Amino acid sequence: MITLLENCVSDYHIFIENEMRKEQEIDVNNSNGSKDDNPSESGVGMHKSFIEFVRQ
Repeated sequence: MITLLENCVSDYHIFIENEMRKEQEIDVNNSNGSKDDNPSESGVGMHKSFIEFVRQ
């Protein structure tokens, strides 16, 4: 059980870092004049909770 959680925590941190990079790329694209009014890409991201990530 400990090993499972250790591996999941490490993977979750990587997942969060990747999601933050994606949001930064979207922010850069939006600031370069290609701004869309799509609320899902407004730069306000909702990340999965750790429990949601583990369930996946």
